[in-house]
Amino acid sequence: YLPVVQQFMRVLPFLVRTSGCLLLAGLIMRPAEAIVIQIDYTYDTGNYFSAGSAERNRLEDATAFFGNLLEDDLDPITPTGTYSTFTPESWQINFTNPSTGATQTVDDVAVAADTIILYVGARPFGGTKLAEAGYGGASTFAFGGSEFDKAVKTRGEIGVGSTDFAPWGGFLSVNNTTSWDTSSEGSGSEQHLYSTLLHEIGHVLGIGTAQSWDSQVSAGQFTGAGAIAEYGGDVPLYFSASSSRYDHWANGTTSTIWGTATLQEASLDPDIMSGDVKLITALDVAGLDDIGWDIAQIPETDPGILISLAAALLCLRRRR
Repeated sequence: YLPVVQQFMRVLPFLVRTSGCLLLAGLIMRPAEAIVIQIDYTYDTGNYFSAGSAERNRLEDATAFFGNLLEDDLDPITPTGTYSTFTPESWQINFTNPSTGATQTVDDVAVAADTIILYVGARPFGGTKLAEAGYGGASTFAFGGSEFDKAVKTRGEIGVGSTDFAPWGGFLSVNNTTSWDTSSEGSGSEQHLYSTLLHEIGHVLGIGTAQSWDSQVSAGQFTGAGAIAEYGGDVPLYFSASSSRYDHWANGTTSTIWGTATLQEASLDPDIMSGDVKLITALDVAGLDDIGWDIAQIPETDPGILISLAAALLCLRRRR
């Protein structure tokens, strides 16, 4: 990339003089939109994630991680009608109430652009189950092909249902009878809440749950190109009897923690032992990429970044 930068630098002074530094910066630097996971505590009726609690802090840490990781261009969902009176351009969402386990419906929710809504809460689960989560569904009154109809069904994305995933959001519920380690780094022999939250949000985002995940499952293996490149071949999967689907990486599947060279079991394999800390790995990220999410990462040698820095330095030099 260096020759490209050198050639650009020869003409950069002319561009700055004729177009201005601000225009140049606007043309070169086009930051993608980060995904916002909007936490909704309405159905946290037991106040498990109370304001200022370690539980809420870990939840916000987990959603912030994915907000920094993911980029996309999701259309807003802006209802103008009223679902209860069958008015067009209205809708009703449905999801599992995180505090009761019953189906919850809410009418005419507005969802901002590049945003998904996560309804959270806690309740007791039987056995060894730590938590559950998933994306939500919807019913709609809309003119077929209208902007509202497209926003509800695809959030403006192409290939939803086969190669892409663009939900309005979903739910997350944790077991409030589990003895949790609520530290950020893991500090004992209890179940690590932050690790569990990362895992469950991965399901909300479509790993093991989205149609675009299912479309890349063959003979008990995941065949997404990014995951294959990261793992070194088709990735073995775990079959869940409760969901009757391949919804996790196989037990013991390893990868490196995202952004590091440290080997770890993948976050989205089916279990975690007491005292373990499991962060999102490169394989988990590859899976998200394969099902349609854009991953926020800047190659170290990206010529656009180098050119933008050169432009900024030249602007500063000319202002002295």
